[in-house]
Amino acid sequence: MAQAVDQVIKEKTQEFLSLLQTPAEVSVGKEEDSYLVEISGNELGVLIGYHGERLRNFQLLLSLLVYHELGAWENMRVDVDGWAKKRQQYLVDLAKNTVQKVKLEKKAVTLPFLTGAERRTIHMIVNEEEGVTSSSVGEGDQRRLIVQPKE
Repeated sequence: MAQAVDQVIKEKTQEFLSLLQTPAEVSVGKEEDSYLVEISGNELGVLIGYHGERLRNFQLLLSLLVYHELGAWENMRVDVDGWAKKRQQYLVDLAKNTVQKVKLEKKAVTLPFLTGAERRTIHMIVNEEEGVTSSSVGEGDQRRLIVQPKE
């Protein structure tokens, strides 16, 4: 009988962490349309990297390992010591504060470099607000998000 998806994800995560010589606790839970892999332990900053770059790479490699085992893609998010959750809250706060600044000053604000998923989060929050709009400009690593008053 085939193993449960969450068990495969947990085993592959533990194997990967073992290869990295990084002791940690792993839990896997089912969300609406994906799995949440939570990794906790001491000194796990090495898994997160600068602005979560290593965490995104870890998530991609874990997805590939799980695909290789199951033969099917499973949506999953990896969070290390709550970093992804804190980052998400930071993005929500950044979006709300930027919207207020744009409304108050009535001029565009360019946000710092963000990943595509982070820009999408900001766009979604900005689109819920009256009187402001957002757009992305640039290419590749130079892509930026601008929040501006609606004309």
